[in-house]
Parts: sequence; structure tokens; C-alpha cells
Amino acid sequence: MKWGHVQVEYELPHISDHSPMFLQVTDEPRGGRLPFKFFNVWVDHPNFLTLVLKVWRQPVNKKGMEKIWYKLKLLKSLLKDLNIKEFKNVRSNTVKAREELKRGQIELHAQYSDLLLNQEKRPLHNLEKWSMIEESILKQKSRITWIKLGDSISKYFSAVMKERTHKKLIGNIQALNGCKLQDPKAIQQEIISFYQSPMGASQNRLPAVDRRIMKLGPILVHQQQLDLCEEITDQEILEGLRSIDDDKSPGIDGYTSCFFKKAWQMVKDDICSAVREFFITGAMCKAINCTSITLVPKIPSPVTVKDYRPIACCTVLYKIIAKIITSRMQKIMPCIICEAQTGFIPGDPISPYIFAIVMEYLSKNLNNLKTEKSFKFHPRCSKLGVTHLYFADDLLLFSKGDPYSVAAIHKAFMNFSKASSLQENMNKSSVYFRGVAQAEKDKILQLLGYTQGELLGIPLSTKKLTLLQWQPLIEKIVRRITSWTAKKLSYAGRVQLVQSVIFGIQAYWAQLFLLPTKLGGLNLPNLHLWNQAAIAKLHWDLANKQDRLWNRWINAYYIKKQDLATMVIPSSACWMVRKIMGARIILEKLHIIVQPGRSLTRSMYLQLLGELPRVRWKGLIFQNQARPKATFTLWLCLQGKMLTAERLNKWGLNVDPTCVRAMQVLF
Repeated sequence: MKWGHVQVEYELPHISDHSPMFLQVTDEPRGGRLPFKFFNVWVDHPNFLTLVLKVWRQPVNKKGMEKIWYKLKLLKSLLKDLNIKEFKNVRSNTVKAREELKRGQIELHAQYSDLLLNQEKRPLHNLEKWSMIEESILKQKSRITWIKLGDSISKYFSAVMKERTHKKLIGNIQALNGCKLQDPKAIQQEIISFYQSPMGASQNRLPAVDRRIMKLGPILVHQQQLDLCEEITDQEILEGLRSIDDDKSPGIDGYTSCFFKKAWQMVKDDICSAVREFFITGAMCKAINCTSITLVPKIPSPVTVKDYRPIACCTVLYKIIAKIITSRMQKIMPCIICEAQTGFIPGDPISPYIFAIVMEYLSKNLNNLKTEKSFKFHPRCSKLGVTHLYFADDLLLFSKGDPYSVAAIHKAFMNFSKASSLQENMNKSSVYFRGVAQAEKDKILQLLGYTQGELLGIPLSTKKLTLLQWQPLIEKIVRRITSWTAKKLSYAGRVQLVQSVIFGIQAYWAQLFLLPTKLGGLNLPNLHLWNQAAIAKLHWDLANKQDRLWNRWINAYYIKKQDLATMVIPSSACWMVRKIMGARIILEKLHIIVQPGRSLTRSMYLQLLGELPRVRWKGLIFQNQARPKATFTLWLCLQGKMLTAERLNKWGLNVDPTCVRAMQVLF
């Protein structure tokens, strides 16, 4: 049997000291006909624009979005023919070019001539061409965005694709009623039923939104309303298209944003006309509005449908419209939402703003608690009247640790939940206490039904974190860098992976961790200095951005109208606040110039880094068209780090330093 998908299940040990393990090996699932998918390498073919123009000039008895959909459908057959004719045998063409180059070099090695030297250029050019095409196609399929092309890492992209395919494969699943499902149709029905229950259910009656509460707080002024309703411009449409990454997964039509960008001069009029028509009529073509859904595991070993996250793949035209709406909403959102909302959820670009507007009703309900006699603020929130904070779709509620205050704030949340149908996730909801008697804790936990846990995936602590508390972060970084797919990367690719992983994860944990502090010319940052710059930036914000909630909170409870630059840092503050306030020592060394569009943190980092001695090989490393792998090898040579016999000889080992390859040529 050919090895395919493998699943492992561990049963209960019962009276044994071993748990039985079941291995289920199945063939790779074979789907039906593969849907059309646009490959971005097609746009570089000399006939691409000719094919697009041929279709777009044809008269079509349709209008608006239907016209675009129909033309894209006609173009598919031409692009498929182009793919079959020019790109079908990419892998074999790469192998063929490599073999041809090898034969030519063997002849050249045996007997040199100018003719053979010139003939070598053609297979060399073909090899470069086909390997880049193959790498580009695999990179688009793998959707790896952090790595650069040109390093011949097709094996890495293939490994990532294989790993992603296995993760998305649902061979069996446990139904919500406890039954184990293995039949594909039964699994399909379970998934459909799960999502239809919350989305397709209708209720005869919903609790009405309290208009009295809705009128509380700011509203849009007349000019802001007019700005939202202004006519859509061609520039807005083009900016919306440009903001969509070329390698983003396509919608149901199979076209990426790269197609529309490359063919913009030909498709511009139809696209702009269709987008403006939508904003006038409010109607969208059903085909354009269709969305393909992919289920991605939330956890390493998903069991039920709840363990999967649905990812929507929308058409480019749909995304452009969403980007335009988002861009306009972005200008007025700070005027209408509570300052407690500090982050938005990811996904469809318009979804975070809709979510924020819905959650504003909860903010108004919670702010109304100020009039409740039974409600008492958290001791550290009373001066500013803070009752809650949002971060993405996580909600933090604050009150004094007595049952009456907790009951009042929970009641406000439940009123919002009934009106919006949004409910808390009991498995992820937790309560945190400080200075509360055990008897009071038990009453509150019984009232809410929550447990104690971690906040936002990191330990919640007012003290400096211990090594044990940092362990989840360390393991996450190590797991990403040492994964089996990463082993297929070149050294240059691993450098890019380190940069991507370290800076991606540290943004979430707001800390930077150990890497070699010596840069050595590969643009690896000095993380110790970057950490100092990031903390100094927070101190600068504290001194200069008094409109922010966290700044006003620190001022209210710790600074208390003192001079931040000279005041005694209060020992009662948590270690994080003390660290930020103590960063004034760092700022004293810097000359701060705020420039629009430039990162202040990076500016501080460069000043802390200081002037580094220029090296003669800078242009040789960073200003050539060589592959990253070759550039990295050259850097190793310049640093004297190549694993050569000569280097072993310098270490005192008795090794012949003569080059083996050179000896083979001579003899």
C-alpha cells in the first residue's frame, strides 16, 4: 500500500499501564476536478496582455459585475491553454535545462573554446528561467510571504504545501453528540449543521436595543456623514486593489489581485463602473458575492468542528469594495467608538469595524453602570471610571471584588448578549482576584461559572516574569525555527526565518529575546538595543500623548502631575510601569525628531546603535543580483567561517589544506 495520510488515536489504558495506540493509514484523498487558479507567473509571459485584450474587446450583452464575471470566465480557457503550452512541464524543463548545462560544462571542462563558452549561456539562462518559474508557482501555492525568491528552495515550499494539506484534511471527526464520524458525507453534514445552527436560525422575537443607552456618547456630525457618502473615485478603487497582496488566496473565480494590477489599463473602466454601481444600488452580483470557505485547525489535534476556524476566500472585486468601505470607516471610527477598544479582530477587512460598532453598545451599557448605586469601580479604575477594555475579540471587565458589583457588570454584559446574540466562550473566560477573601471568591465564581486562567495567551503578573513563565514563548520560537520544513531551507532562508519568527512573535509578547548581538552584515538586529528603543518609545508616548487611556491611567495613579523626567519612580508601581518610567535614562542619550511616516522606534534604535565601521564588501554583498544562498556563502567566506580544510588546519588539526577539487583538475 502506498503511504498516504496517517492518523493516530490513543485509547484509555483501563487496567494496563500502557495506552493502546491505533494507526489509521489511508490513501491520499483524491478530489474531483481541480478548480481554475490564476498563477502570477503568467503575467510575465509576452502573450498575457494580448490574451486579456482579446477577451476584453469582445462585445458582451451584460452589465456591471455580471459583465466582468462573464469576461473572466471567457478568459479562463485562454489562460488554461497558455498554461498547458508554456508552463505545464515546469519541473521537467528545469531538470532538462540542468542536464543540458551539465553536458555543456563537461565539454567545456574537457576542451575549452570560445564557442563552447558562449553556448553555455543558453542552458544557464534556461535553468535560471525555469527554476524561478517553478519557485514562484510553489511560493504562491504555499502562501509563504516572508521569504524572497531566487534561493532554489522548491523543496521547502513543497514541504509547507504538504504539511498544510495534511492539516486541512478532515479524515474523522467527533460529532457534538459524541459520535465518531469517518464517512466523508457524514463529516460534511456535521460541519454544515454546525454552522447553520447559529447562522441560519431565526427567532420570532429579539430583545430590543435600548434607545436611551444608544443615544449616550458621541455621534457623527453632518460633515462626517457627508464624507461617508461621497462619490467613489477611481483613485480609491486603485488604492483598494493595490492594498491586496498578490499571493493572497483567490476567491471562487480563481483570480488573484496580481491579474487585475497587471491588466489594469484594460480592465479599469469595467472595474470602476461596477464598483460605483454597487455603491449606488447596494446590489452585488451573486457570483461575485460567493465565498469559498476553508477550515483551518485552531489546535494541533482538532477533535470537533469547534476546533476549526473558517477562513473566507473572497473575490478580488469583493475585496476592493470592502477595502473602500474600510478606508472611509477608518476616518470616523475614533469619533464614535469607546477608547477602551484597543484592537480589532483579523480576517475580512470590514469585519473588525462592524464588530467594533456592535461592541460599542456594550461599552455604553457598561458606562451606564456609573449610575448604579450597587456598582463599585475597581480600586485602580475609579479615577478614570474604567469598567472594561477590548483587545481584538477579547474583553476585560473590571469591578470591585464584591458579589454586588460583579453581578451588576455581568448583568450589563448579559443585556448586551441578548440584544446582539453574542455570547461569552465559557471555556476561555476567566476571573482574576486580588485582595479578595476566599468566601467572596467562591460566591463570585459560582455566580459567573468561570475559572481562573491566562490572559491573551501570556501570564498575567505584576512582577517580572520568571524563566518558567517565559517558557511557552521560548518553545514557540524554537518550534517554528527547528520544524522539519525549516530544515529544507538554505542558510540564507534560515536567516529570513529567524527575522520573521522573532519579530512576529515578539510583537505579540511585546518583548525581544536573545540573538547574537554582533550584526556582521546580515541585517540581524541587535535585539538588546531594539528592546531599549521600544521601551524608550513607550516612555516618549507617556510624556507626549496624554490623550491615550493608558497614559492618563499612569498619570492619574503614579505620576500625579509631577515632572516625569525628574520624579521619583514609585515603588508601588508594577515592574513594567517602573521599567517604562525608568527609560528616561535612555531618552537622555537620544535626539528625538518626529517625522510623519517614519518609525520612531527604529529611529531610536539607529541612534542607540551608533555609527558602525563601513566594510569594503558592502556593495559586493548587498548590491548584486546573486541568489541569497550565494550571497550568504560569500558572507561566510569574508567572515572566515567556511567549513574548509584550511580552517581546520588553523585550529591545530593535522589536515591536508590542499583543495580536493583543485587536485582533481590537476591530476
